[in-house]
This record gives sequence, C-alpha cells and structure tokens, in this order.
Amino acid sequence: MSNLVSRSSFLVGLLLVLLACKALGKDESSSSASAKPAAAAAPAATTSAAGSADDKDKPKTVLTGPKDAKGVDLAKLLGTKADGWTVPPFAKLKEDMTPAEAGKVLPGAEKVDEFGFSEIKKSDVKGVAMYKLSFLDKKLKFATIMFDPALTAEPFWVALASHLKDKLNADMTDHGDHHINWVGPQMNLWSLSKGITHEGYELQIALTK
Repeated sequence: MSNLVSRSSFLVGLLLVLLACKALGKDESSSSASAKPAAAAAPAATTSAAGSADDKDKPKTVLTGPKDAKGVDLAKLLGTKADGWTVPPFAKLKEDMTPAEAGKVLPGAEKVDEFGFSEIKKSDVKGVAMYKLSFLDKKLKFATIMFDPALTAEPFWVALASHLKDKLNADMTDHGDHHINWVGPQMNLWSLSKGITHEGYELQIALTK
C-alpha cells in the first residue's frame, strides 16, 4: 500500500510541475523564439537510472529479458515511431477539450463523474480493460490506457516497456518497481506503471494541443 501511495503522490506532483512548465514555456516562447539558434538533431534515446533517493533499491526493468505481448497487437494499440507522441486510441484527443468535444472523437468520454473522470470500457480491444480520461475544471488533461488485469506477468511488462522505448526514442527514467517515465518535446509526461486503482498495468499520457 505504501508503494501505491508513494507512486500516486509522485505522479500527481510531477504532473502538476509539468503543467506549470508547459504554461511558462508558452509565455516565454514568443519573446525568445527569434533569439534561439536552429535546433540540433535529437539525441538517441537512453535509459536513465535517475530518480529520487527512494528509487535506488527498487528493482529496475530488464529490457533484455523475455518479452511476451500475450497476443496483444502493441503496434496497433500503442502505435509505432512513425506515430510520434500519440497512441491511435487517443490520436484525436487534445488538451483542454470539453467532455462534449472529447465524446465526439471517443464515444463515452462525455460521461464524466463527480471527480472529473470518464471511464470507457473496452472489452472489445484485446489487452485493454478500459480507457480513462481525466478532466480538470471540465477541461481534458490526461488519457490512460488501463491494461487487462490478467496481463501482469513480467514478460508482458518488458514487452510494453521495450515497445514504448523504441516508439518514443527519448530518455527513459526507470524509477523501479514497475514505474517508468518519458517526457516529450512539449513537456508531456508518459508514465507506464503498475495500476494505482486497478490490478493491471497502465499507461498515463499528459495530452497536448
């Protein structure tokens, strides 16, 4: 239970920081754009062991270990490098959409509970339990793929992490104990972790405009 609380607190804190950074970046972009040199080519993706002091003793993901997607088409579900920082199920979702706008591109998204969550059951998609959207002040902020709780074997986790590492081609921070983060070019956090509110794995994505 302490690990779940710690992971939940960490994610909430980091997501709030990223949202603040995104807002600050938008304010500064117009004044600094003319002074910036041409961007250099992006470096190859690396795996970082960086994290809090509490992470150092937690077991890290062994990407060279056995992989088994258990019949789940990860390329179809999560996309490939060609899709960039989006996944096919959420390709048309944008940050700050209203529930009604989100519902037009992902049926069921318009049904938001009192806590700002919308849960879309997806029993017809192999490997997926549901999609979960998070709204703040009725504006869409995060989208989550909640994987089938039956798929918790280590080879499935390694298959997920390996696919996302290759797809995103960005620095990967492994906090250990099944918790990996990537931060996109628009300060959008992707977090793959053990479920906080359900038994399976989950991929939480901070959406962009």
